[in-house]
Amino acid sequence: MEGKARIAAGASPATSLGEVTVVIPFYNRSALARRLLDSIVKQTHKPAAVIFVDNGSSEGEVEALKRVISTFSSAVPVRYVATERHGNANIARSLGMRLAQSRYVAFLDSDDWWESNHLEVSLKILQMAGKSGVYSGSIIRSNVSHTNRSFDINMLPTPFHLLFSREGWCAQTSTYVVDKERIGGVDWDLRLKRHQDYDFFLNVAYNAQGWAFNPHATGNLDRNDRSKGRNFDFRSMIRFLHKWRPKFPESCLRTYLLLQMDACVISGAPNMYYRYYRALYISLDRTAKSLLVSSKYFRSTRIKLIEASKQLGIYVLLKRMRGRA
Repeated sequence: MEGKARIAAGASPATSLGEVTVVIPFYNRSALARRLLDSIVKQTHKPAAVIFVDNGSSEGEVEALKRVISTFSSAVPVRYVATERHGNANIARSLGMRLAQSRYVAFLDSDDWWESNHLEVSLKILQMAGKSGVYSGSIIRSNVSHTNRSFDINMLPTPFHLLFSREGWCAQTSTYVVDKERIGGVDWDLRLKRHQDYDFFLNVAYNAQGWAFNPHATGNLDRNDRSKGRNFDFRSMIRFLHKWRPKFPESCLRTYLLLQMDACVISGAPNMYYRYYRALYISLDRTAKSLLVSSKYFRSTRIKLIEASKQLGIYVLLKRMRGRA
């Protein structure tokens, strides 16, 4: 870790790191575009280009976005394009990656933003490691802000042990920087409306040259905005599970299924989805404890307690003390 920190803080010129294009899937979030672009132009390694890929926004939102873009045009080349096919952010990310003329592509969701050294640190680590991509943890911005730390995938048995760990590690999309020369034929799965980030991460890990780890959390996630109108597409989630089930370690699968049951409760999904995930969970471990922790009453009560701890400002402390259940 200390060696990587020294590399990240090194004095080599940012211009020697190579050109990088920032790809931003966009849908009706013009109000957040200024914050996002401001974080891009303040990068210590300036991107060669920024591409907003619109995925069906309203005319008013598109016009508002273009007005914001015009105020940054002298600082960084910004391009607006629209997808012909609408439906999910993967379509936009895939198109943006194809349009990028640079070797490196950095992904940034339209409601997130970066620390000023994100691109420089990420590219230095990626180039030293010789991997297909690099990721990091994120700073969660909400009424109780905290750093959601990650871990080095290369020190774990499988990438599933990172994504679905009781430690709560993350590899969030807005921290991904990929090397197009090393990524091969890996692309974003256009069929998925949810779990796209998990799927892409696993694809790079198994079907390309893997991931490097940036130990510095250089991405910012706005959880206040994400709490509004979240899209829980359980059909996509089940498609993801079917796709990767053969490789899922059982311990990681149990954690994943509990998280999915929680998502069912939070979203008020039709009960058939909860029953589906619970049946899978119980089939892995038919004990009294499994029956208890997978019950809807238990999961609902747990979620309420977590929300209460956030309101009291003790959630982060409890998470560090006890881990994720």
